[in-house]
Amino acid sequence: MKRLFCLLLLAGLPALADIQVAGLYGTGIGPSGLITAGSVDPYYTLTSYATGTTFTHAAGSVVVENNLPGAWVPDTAATEWIGPATDAGAGEPPQPSSQACGAACDYVYQTTFTVTGDTPGIITGAIWTSDNGSLVTLGVNGGSQTQLTETPGGLGVDNHVYGQVYNFQIPLSVNGTYALDFDVQNWGDGSGFPSSNPTGLYVGFVGGGTPISTSVPEPGTLLLMALMGSAAFGTTKLLRKRP
Repeated sequence: MKRLFCLLLLAGLPALADIQVAGLYGTGIGPSGLITAGSVDPYYTLTSYATGTTFTHAAGSVVVENNLPGAWVPDTAATEWIGPATDAGAGEPPQPSSQACGAACDYVYQTTFTVTGDTPGIITGAIWTSDNGSLVTLGVNGGSQTQLTETPGGLGVDNHVYGQVYNFQIPLSVNGTYALDFDVQNWGDGSGFPSSNPTGLYVGFVGGGTPISTSVPEPGTLLLMALMGSAAFGTTKLLRKRP
């Protein structure tokens, strides 16, 4: 009877809640693949940047960088570094750094995406790093930004975090438009304003540039799964006691 009960539970499980995410891409990649170095990444913009920042293209736009510093995580087939100017390795044109101008040298990168389906849910498998430290924040449907995580040490210190990637998750509370921000603080060598100092952002998602889908069990499904596990355990014990 217990084995039959388990089978009935399994057959009656409702479908998993399905969530669709559109327009969310890693840096330097889009629906057609990698973006050429020096070209604008249309999925990210700088909503705030230091006075005196030199852009390869229009102010506020970001490009795929090349000539990366050797200490940075290398580009991959799914993720590339982006920043205000193309030549990251030489730090030219020079970008302002916080040792010269304080928190005014923060660079806030923003990407937006839409969510539909059976929320709530969560996006896992996201990675990022930056030059230098950064905060990751999220806003929903025009609401204020809420911090999700930060690189070790956060902002306000000269932390060399760009040699490795860090994991983060994106909670999906409701349907609508999401704004994902990366507040990067660019520390320099203290040689003056502006110092010849590179800055950039590196963000990746499982699936690369493919629009992301995620699914989570509905609450009723979780309850049934728990009951099914308990029933299965009882069935195993019962069968083992039989000669």
